[in-house]
Amino acid sequence: MDALSEALRSMRITGALFFNAELTAPWGFASPPSSSAHQILAPGTEHLVLFHLVTEGQATVRIDGHDDVTLEAGDIVVLPHGDAHVQVSRPRPSEDERRMADESVRATMDHPPRPRCDA
Repeated sequence: MDALSEALRSMRITGALFFNAELTAPWGFASPPSSSAHQILAPGTEHLVLFHLVTEGQATVRIDGHDDVTLEAGDIVVLPHGDAHVQVSRPRPSEDERRMADESVRATMDHPPRPRCDA
């Protein structure tokens, strides 16, 4: 058994939230730490594991204190500790992309998305 399969076997997953976005460059957004949002997004949840999957184009993920990670179509990044992070359409974001990322954090904290269940 591979390491990922072994790790997933040891977890107790109680639910999932998926947010789908179609973005056109230039774009950027910032995610606060999941510890500050998990009670809003999934009340009663102890921990959220964040991930991003790139289906077309490319993106760059930044986490303070770590090297940037560039993603191409088909790549996935998993943030098991729910770290605050920024994701942008280019490795060197423009001032507009930085501004959009900052605004997205403020908007998310002021008006959190409401999870919905599709039957």
